[in-house]
Amino acid sequence: MGQGLIFADDEQPMLLDTIPPSDAGRGLLRTGPKEIRHYGGGAGQGKALPYIISRDNGKNWSSATAGAEFPKKWGGIFKEAAATVYLPYSKRYMIVQPVNGYIFISDDIDKGWYAPAKDGRSFVQADVWKKDQSKLYPLPGGWIYRNPLELKSGRIIIPMHKSGSGTRFLMSADKGKTWTISKDTIFVPAFKEEGIDKATRWRNAGVEGTAVELKNGQIYALVRTDSNMSYESFSRDGGNTWSKPEPSPFYGSLIMSTLGRLADGQLICLWTNTAPMPELAHRGGAWEDVFTARGALHVALSRNEGKSWYGYREVVIDGLRDAENFASKGGDHDRSSHQSEFVELDKRRILVTSGQHPSHRKMIIIDKDWIEESSRTANFAKDGMEQVHSFVFIPKAHHIQYNRKSGVERVNMPGGASKGGLKFGILNDDSLINAGLGADYRRSGVTWNFPLARTGLVKFELYFPKGSCGMHVSLTDRMFNPCDPTAPQRAVFSYELTPDKKLGELTIKEGVTYKASLLFKGSSAKLTLTDMKRKKRGSVTLRTLNSPKVGISYLHFIAAEDNAIKNKSKAMPVGDSKFFRFKDGSTTLEKSCIVSDFQMKMPSKKSKSSKGSRK
Repeated sequence: MGQGLIFADDEQPMLLDTIPPSDAGRGLLRTGPKEIRHYGGGAGQGKALPYIISRDNGKNWSSATAGAEFPKKWGGIFKEAAATVYLPYSKRYMIVQPVNGYIFISDDIDKGWYAPAKDGRSFVQADVWKKDQSKLYPLPGGWIYRNPLELKSGRIIIPMHKSGSGTRFLMSADKGKTWTISKDTIFVPAFKEEGIDKATRWRNAGVEGTAVELKNGQIYALVRTDSNMSYESFSRDGGNTWSKPEPSPFYGSLIMSTLGRLADGQLICLWTNTAPMPELAHRGGAWEDVFTARGALHVALSRNEGKSWYGYREVVIDGLRDAENFASKGGDHDRSSHQSEFVELDKRRILVTSGQHPSHRKMIIIDKDWIEESSRTANFAKDGMEQVHSFVFIPKAHHIQYNRKSGVERVNMPGGASKGGLKFGILNDDSLINAGLGADYRRSGVTWNFPLARTGLVKFELYFPKGSCGMHVSLTDRMFNPCDPTAPQRAVFSYELTPDKKLGELTIKEGVTYKASLLFKGSSAKLTLTDMKRKKRGSVTLRTLNSPKVGISYLHFIAAEDNAIKNKSKAMPVGDSKFFRFKDGSTTLEKSCIVSDFQMKMPSKKSKSSKGSRK
């Protein structure tokens, strides 16, 4: 197996052509100075587990099957690996099989595995547990486990959850022989965003916990919720009691987070910094919900024990994000970029695994220099669509997912044949409407990520064809889906640009290319348009619509609403064009907009304003 680049810029993450053997979240670990393994769960009960192995520090990978002395598959989930980790202080390996499984411990990854006995008085050796699992310590039934964390004190804690009950911790103070359950549960109440959601989301009361020990001895934990973000909680007594969970610095609904510490002392968080589409008026229930907030995996680092974070960059965006069989390819399974793990390769590089479902699993190498960057550019003639999201949803559920379509066309920017642009607008496609659910996703758009900032300058070009619907341009603190009609009202800053609108002394016209800039700082932003041909300029000052929790990291465009589309008796669609076209006498007009050449820069001097800190 080899490796290859998915992004054009040298600074961007490197995507390997190796596919993890299971959904990300468990099973990735370093087993030697140059050796890394990723175990899988794809085996029948009592069978040997598959894994992939690299003996050259992540460069090349091959497939293997665990040996005779490695614990077999007992309990667990077929598509998920057991939690397999190295305990850094006791220098041992530990396996925790999720869902009605067992705990195993060894000094050597390939042999000498033993397990805590059911009576809590001893450990059971391999020759016993291979024949009789009834003598093994039974993990609490019905709980799902994530990776164990060994504290400096020698205590081991394991996050475990039930979807409706929250997260508790399994704890051992005697090297894994006996286990107790934490006194407190990290529990988060149900969420509904009034005025946005027409129904409740699938109930997640604080699950899929991830934890890291802070330098002051506290434990910091994040849990998945049905809120708009992950919640955080702290323990001061080794995981037994926990503070009241509060919203964390990490947006994301119904997504898994992964916390850890790098060798240089920094904290790392991997998660999906996204906003779900508004809940439609469905009847409720877990399997009538649809996951629309899992389209990209993000990374952030902290130099000060989580008091502030920087980066908020897209590690990878789903390669199938525009696919018309996104939800149906490969059967009814959860999918997309959420779930993750990491292993450090050296002082700068980090290997990350991402994704659910074999079609969406990825292995990516990222560089800390890239996370620390203060600028980004998008050249669509050179880079194509690699950096952006531009899909629209087909609002018919397939096992809690929607199929999609591309919502844009790549075009040459008018007036510059060599300059690539993206055309979006109102799509001439009734499959994007579900009247029964009140869904109409024909308004397409574009979403683009840049390094997190509180102060920065965003530039782009725009053009309105004749008949254009206009657009909303927004700066946001998380990824909003390109076709999300509520993005402008949930953004940090947003403004509607339409032909014939005035910005100061400038009147926006169709058929004119404008250079645009958005200078943002604190609670205000200045939007400026420049007609380069006529040398005219106009500006407007924007005020914060919603205060960002840590900073701004996305540029979002979506087509504006248009009355002509609502009233088809006056404006019937013309031809088979991707976008809604109509006749005005002998002239054909099109409901679209074109944007090009995205740029973002922070101030030249690095300052605290470029880092995301909690409010």
